[in-house]
Amino acid sequence: MRPIGSKRASSLLLCAALLLAGSGPVCSPSCAQTRASGTGGRANWTPPFAPASPALLLGIKRFMLAPAGLSLASQIPSFRSVRSYSPYSPFDLRALGALGAHLPPDFEARLTAALGRPEADPHEFASLSRALGDAYNASIPEAARAVQSRARQIALAVAYGRMGGVGLIVASAELERFGVYGPRVQEKAAIVKNLAAQRAMEHEQRIAADFLRQTQSADGARAASAGETVSGASPAGDPRPMPDDWRLRAYRQAPGQKAGGAGAAARPPSPKPESNDLYERIGAAKGMPAADIRSAYLRAALLYHPDRHSNEGEAAVKRATVAFQRIQQAYEVLRDPGKRAAYDLELAKRVSPRRPPFGPKL
Repeated sequence: MRPIGSKRASSLLLCAALLLAGSGPVCSPSCAQTRASGTGGRANWTPPFAPASPALLLGIKRFMLAPAGLSLASQIPSFRSVRSYSPYSPFDLRALGALGAHLPPDFEARLTAALGRPEADPHEFASLSRALGDAYNASIPEAARAVQSRARQIALAVAYGRMGGVGLIVASAELERFGVYGPRVQEKAAIVKNLAAQRAMEHEQRIAADFLRQTQSADGARAASAGETVSGASPAGDPRPMPDDWRLRAYRQAPGQKAGGAGAAARPPSPKPESNDLYERIGAAKGMPAADIRSAYLRAALLYHPDRHSNEGEAAVKRATVAFQRIQQAYEVLRDPGKRAAYDLELAKRVSPRRPPFGPKL
């Protein structure tokens, strides 16, 4: 299941899903194929709320355009985001279901009737606005718990090496849909947004591990004060211990080594899409194993995907599109062993000095 929201989020999800396929380059912005994204061996998240009806969502969106709805949006600014919800998205309908569970049983019928009258009834619209506001406030704690649970699940998956940059893009876009419930819920998803924003992705495991240690300490302190025990460690809240293959792989420093010092692990080279060297173009180096070539390509493709720069203006999107296409062209050669061998041979001929035809001059 994938959320359907803004064009930018939707396109990022399409791209992210194909990144994990491993059978070809990153999809272009216009691709229309989707595949399940990697989320630690789990399918995309299904919010734990009964889906609201599409008619209710459409009614609320229409109500938000009326004076009473505009007044409600001025009081609850984050609620304006419901306008971006799609009645065709099961994810959005479940997200709205957190609010719908607290609406009066006859709310949808009253809303439909009020919107269908030739002349608006101010008293009825005011009553509907109060009902929406009350349901919204009542749904915030439940939405916050659901988002916090999902954020912790994602952090565990990242910390134990079960989710990387691609899955994080998907997960962050999912949790952004719950931003409609305001700052209290948004802050619960901050760790996921932070992880997804790590461009080079070298430190996402360390950040997730630090977050988990902090939340585990807080959970333990609360449980101790209540005389309870806290189960540790599985992404789904399962009390069983973490599987052996989920061992934490956070960065470790050598004894006596300062962060960023001369002995620190070398960072991967930055991609240079404008370069004529195909390795430099994706941020790789000659002699790298195929797996490292693919990792470099994924970093470069995520960094220069046009959707990532959609908020920076048309010129930035055009530059990113050209860079993205050059990165794809480079990977088309480097991912194929035969083409790569031929390119390496050509590269060696470029850099090797020419010898005189009949030996050196004396």
